[in-house]
Amino acid sequence: MSWLKRFFNLDNQRFWEKTENPVEVEPVYDLEEKGFRYNETQDWWQRTWTTPVPNGIETCLEVFKRKDDGWTSIMYGNSGEIFYEQPVTYNISHPLTPKEKD
Repeated sequence: MSWLKRFFNLDNQRFWEKTENPVEVEPVYDLEEKGFRYNETQDWWQRTWTTPVPNGIETCLEVFKRKDDGWTSIMYGNSGEIFYEQPVTYNISHPLTPKEKD
């Protein structure tokens, strides 16, 4: 509602204040839609990135893992070392895993 409409609203004595409460929608990151697959052995969602280099191909494993305090995004390099790890601050969408179905 514009300020002009609020100004002429006789029920609203403080026309300069918005009377509407906008609904904030948190973005959802859909794991399957983004190409992630559930790894039952590791109990995480993963996808693999590859890039050609002069001597072959480099790969990177991108992982979303649910922990007690929420989701964590982890990136593993060619030799399995973690080079990135950060808590996820947005909603995650995914189908139920076998553990979650029980």
